Amino acid sequence: MFSSRLVARLFDFSLLFFLCYALLNLFQLSLGLVFLLSLTCSSLLYFPCYGGMIALLKITPGHVFWQITLCKSGGQRLSFKEALGYLFNGVIENTQLVSFNKMIPHKILSLTIVILFSLTLCSPLLFSPYMRSISYSFSHKGMVAYDPVENWVRYQAAERDFCVSFPSNPELEMKHFDVRRVNDSFDYEEYCCQIDKKVCYSVGCVDFPGAWRLIGANKLLKEFLNVILEEDGELQLLSSESIEFNGMRGIDYHLQKGDKKISARLLINKSTLYRLSIEYQSHQEIAQLHHGDFLESFELGS
Repeated sequence: MFSSRLVARLFDFSLLFFLCYALLNLFQLSLGLVFLLSLTCSSLLYFPCYGGMIALLKITPGHVFWQITLCKSGGQRLSFKEALGYLFNGVIENTQLVSFNKMIPHKILSLTIVILFSLTLCSPLLFSPYMRSISYSFSHKGMVAYDPVENWVRYQAAERDFCVSFPSNPELEMKHFDVRRVNDSFDYEEYCCQIDKKVCYSVGCVDFPGAWRLIGANKLLKEFLNVILEEDGELQLLSSESIEFNGMRGIDYHLQKGDKKISARLLINKSTLYRLSIEYQSHQEIAQLHHGDFLESFELGS
């Protein structure tokens, strides 16, 4: 019976962890932060949830598998305090386990539930990137396949694990950003392709320090957009929209400065942020510049 109680408690904890993870993931925090918060919340909530369910129902979801109820010898419910006492001590006076389970193979079910418990704890780290990619494939962006533009160059960055299509081979420029609000700075690599000094296609990369990653992907994207706006006070934000692209979170946004416009996309993968940008004259039609083809051509990996 001790083994059945242990497995039931493991199942209850894993179920609570899964629920916490699902709810916290709605806030689109970083994967590591969601995992740690889920583990903390489920650990704190497990004891009151266990005691409350035993006091009210005499059973928990984990006990359902074993068809076990926990009550006093006369069939009365345990109090919340008595239920917690049984959880910690395993034995309490005038308390009994009443089992109606005679059919389920003990060892097979124990092993199955322990395996499910382990997979539940590991699933956010193992499967979350794939789940995001799968969910993206059903979005409207995921249904559009990239069709290479004729005469464009498929460029593979030598020092970066990405490839993208440019009108011609780009040049690498190094820039430096000072983030005044947090008294921090970082280097910024930008691959630029200038066409007749009227249109500029570029892909920028920046690796963020570990401390920045704790604020979550969406917050990091918005903070970087604010850094761009603060770097040049004449830039005007026309619109912005949160997106998902190939399993990565991002922002599509449009800026204007005088007679120039900028149409860009920010994407974040782990601790690296990518910025795809097209700068052009305000009188030009963005559709004629293969704006969508340029953005959709971006891929991680060779």
